[in-house]
Amino acid sequence: MARTIKKKTKRVNRTPDELMQAQYEKSQARTAAEEDGYLDGLVSPQETKASVPVAAPSAPAGLVPLLLTAEQVCQMLGVSRAHFFRLKKAGSVPPAVSLGGLVRYRREDIEEFVRQLEPSP
Repeated sequence: MARTIKKKTKRVNRTPDELMQAQYEKSQARTAAEEDGYLDGLVSPQETKASVPVAAPSAPAGLVPLLLTAEQVCQMLGVSRAHFFRLKKAGSVPPAVSLGGLVRYRREDIEEFVRQLEPSP
């Protein structure tokens, strides 16, 4: 009977400050990757507005997709995914369509939803 030797790894206990620093460094690396073109073709959070078309990664240049993913809708609205799904659960967002098991949102429904929002004072 062969015995498997498990390699021991040293467990490192980190302080909360060290965890926060590691998280910050990871976010900085992600930001640097985005600036280097890691997410080409997607709209950055600074550029999001209801009138900014969000191009799907697979869509040819110049074409605007009629159906949007939840991620693309979040970018259009400038909200986080969690907030978007809270709005969806509350019934505030237009209903989704199912396309072969994929959940998509009609661009025109989302644009109409944005037009109907009351401006903040």
